Amino acid sequence: MDEAGVAALPRLGALSVANLPADSLKRMLTRSYTKYLRDPAIDITVMRRVTVLGEVRTPNVYHVEPTMTVADAVALAGGTTPDGKQNQVELRRRGGGKPVKLSQRSRLADTPLRSGDELYVPQRSWVSRNAGLVVAGVSTTVSLLYFVFR
Repeated sequence: MDEAGVAALPRLGALSVANLPADSLKRMLTRSYTKYLRDPAIDITVMRRVTVLGEVRTPNVYHVEPTMTVADAVALAGGTTPDGKQNQVELRRRGGGKPVKLSQRSRLADTPLRSGDELYVPQRSWVSRNAGLVVAGVSTTVSLLYFVFR
């Protein structure tokens, strides 16, 4: 299917399918193909184009199925980087609204996700990314205070 929602199908040619619900499209194609096939069985899967951004290894636009989970979509982008919040993903929509926080286990069909939306993996806080540095700094400060006030 192209950007205008036109699909080129064998024997049927170019058909505009963008604004048809999946069940209507299935019925239309089944009727159309009965001229060429005996008892045609047609399955329609509506794919969505989403952009996976943020702390992922390969941010890009991906085609996702409604049966996939948020974790599956993040995995398409190579998974989270070491700096990414692995258990938090935000759904962002261009032009509006507050980001929706999604669970990794959420199925995409159960979310308000639409084509053109973004799945954004935020960066962990500086403290959580540098826990060793924070612990070293605190222990050094405590040690210095101990020797000063001893």
